[in-house]
Amino acid sequence: MNKNDLVIYANIDWFSTVDDVEEIADLPIIFEKLSISSNPSNEDLFTANKYLKCRFVSDNFFDWDEYIDDSTEGEFDSEETTLVGLDFANGNIPSARAEGVLRVKLKDGVSIRDFEAWLDDSGSLLSDGIIFYWDFSSIEKLDDLDFSQEEHQGIEAIIKE
Repeated sequence: MNKNDLVIYANIDWFSTVDDVEEIADLPIIFEKLSISSNPSNEDLFTANKYLKCRFVSDNFFDWDEYIDDSTEGEFDSEETTLVGLDFANGNIPSARAEGVLRVKLKDGVSIRDFEAWLDDSGSLLSDGIIFYWDFSSIEKLDDLDFSQEEHQGIEAIIKE
């Protein structure tokens, strides 16, 4: 691990999305299968998992560019995202429980301790930069819909060292 890499473990407890689809048939077939299953298999969850993403968004923090590398415009996709559970009670796009591991590159000369002190001084939480979302970009008719988290029932993020 590069000394300027910040490794973050994040988890979210049941996030819902901004938009929904009118018909579950608009989604990949695995979602219809999961919506009628009372006990989804690990294989089915693994199949749906490929549509789940997590990102660290630096723009959620004031003066982020003084601490976080801006070569990716301050956005860092997770290295690993794991679907833990699904709930179709509120729509065709399921609420989801998930975990993610992200690697955020800090600016040269900024240590993890510097980053933590900056967060503390700003009153921000590390979880303020975490967003989970569904990625259906391969389905053209869904391009205008927003499948990022709108609400959640808890999110946390910790720095792994």
